[in-house]
Amino acid sequence: MKIIVNKIEKNTKNTKIYTPKYKAPYRKKTSYKEKIIKGANFEKYVARYYDLLDYKIIEHGKIYGKKDQGIDIIAINEKETILIQCKNYNNNHKWKIRQKDIKAFRMNCIDFVNNNPEYKKKNTNILFITSNDILDAGAKKYIKEKRMEGKKIDYKIIDYY
Repeated sequence: MKIIVNKIEKNTKNTKIYTPKYKAPYRKKTSYKEKIIKGANFEKYVARYYDLLDYKIIEHGKIYGKKDQGIDIIAINEKETILIQCKNYNNNHKWKIRQKDIKAFRMNCIDFVNNNPEYKKKNTNILFITSNDILDAGAKKYIKEKRMEGKKIDYKIIDYY
């Protein structure tokens, strides 16, 4: 019996026990429904922000759902109309808004204005609003270039917690 115990002790001395060097903190995954609610709440917040600036608000995304062409809010006053897309991503979110996303939104806004004559005569601006600095360098460069060409497109961060 003593011989068997000695063999077991020898084997346990050479056995490596795996222990991770870094243990990630527990993080609850956000469900799809929670993401939708989070985005809708940010859109309401942005709508209220422009309402307080005396704009008439049309919650375009709420009315048309997935067929909203990316236009979440239309803010109108006597001087201008703003077509707004809202993104409420965390700063540490793995996805960034890229040039192709801004370009697609801009083209959707141009189509929207061309298909809705009541907006053609107005001073219409395009605005991409986020809760954090989540545009990549290419997207920021694209907006800057379009503004230099005289196009009415901009990007704004509105803090939201």
